[in-house]
Amino acid sequence: MTQLILGDLRTGHKRQTFPDDTLAWSLTRNSAGTIRASTPISSRLVQKLDLRNATEPVKSYLGVVENDIPLEVGPIWRRVYRKATGTLELTAGGLWSYFDHRLVMPLLADTDNVIDPVTGASTVASGTDLTLMSYGTMAKRLIAQSLLWTGGNLPIVFQADEVGTYEQHYLGASLSKIGDMLRDLVGLVKGVDIRFQPQWTPDRLGIQWALQTGTLAAPELHSATTFTWDYSVQKRSIKDLVDEADGSGMTGQAWTSGGRQSGVQVVQRAIDPFLVGLGYPLLESVDSSHADASLVDTLMQYSQNAVMLGRAPSNAWSFTVKADESPHVGEYLPGDFVKVKMRKDPWIDDGDHVREIASMSGDQDGKWVSITAEETIDA
Repeated sequence: MTQLILGDLRTGHKRQTFPDDTLAWSLTRNSAGTIRASTPISSRLVQKLDLRNATEPVKSYLGVVENDIPLEVGPIWRRVYRKATGTLELTAGGLWSYFDHRLVMPLLADTDNVIDPVTGASTVASGTDLTLMSYGTMAKRLIAQSLLWTGGNLPIVFQADEVGTYEQHYLGASLSKIGDMLRDLVGLVKGVDIRFQPQWTPDRLGIQWALQTGTLAAPELHSATTFTWDYSVQKRSIKDLVDEADGSGMTGQAWTSGGRQSGVQVVQRAIDPFLVGLGYPLLESVDSSHADASLVDTLMQYSQNAVMLGRAPSNAWSFTVKADESPHVGEYLPGDFVKVKMRKDPWIDDGDHVREIASMSGDQDGKWVSITAEETIDA
């Protein structure tokens, strides 16, 4: 059963349910999910449910709950009332989207400078230096630091710290957004999965978010269960399979540009002869999305990750599964492994094909869930 809930973002307190007429939700690995809902309204309904206050953008959250399991909950970013149709439309993002509006910045006094007025350099007080820890703990520290600011103390629960050998240094003057820096931690060679998992508070009066990250031993977040759908049986709970290969991300030489050291742009390149050795033409890629990274080793990791992932076309399967049959929606999430059993298909080999969920989506009917799953060798 699908349910939409409304609540206060800063406290997590649940205010009420939202009487949706249309709904579309999606979850994406290492990113914010989306929720779009609309409902016909009248003056009586607005007054009865206090919808104007309950749906205040950013201050309020919208959440989708399946089988009493919160799938995605986060701030409402857009609210539209259409008089011609008498409908109210809401668009919300997962909690990760909130951190696209927060900066990597320690708590500063009103008199603290971000840039030294004499040297023009970023001040020590505005810097964030993370050393001798895992990438997952770095993500935790970035979020925990943001909670210290007035108005920033959202109900987020953390896992234990993990000691590591990595380091990252963030200059206050770069005005880096936390959401972007989390994506960077995902994209490193030994980067980790990061997820803001909504869950009921112990008293079930509201929502809290568990910041879940991969660890040094297990950088990916996934269930211990491999969820199975059988395409080979006559009465099946899976349909509409599409097999798509995309070579646009392939590369044998990856360039990554970053911030400046001593006034000089930093560029690193990783070369992998694998594809050329197989007869492919030379393919190159350029990643300039890491303007806040100035360490040569860090930039090289991004380049190395690009050629590692670029050795073959991305191969994704998309299919639709019944939400109310085992495995039920809410049991599996992006990052989890799934197994699709195939037999006597003219294109796909017989056998069990293991994939990793990249994204999933659903609607107000709650009968079917659409899944995109990528090829993996880690299962």
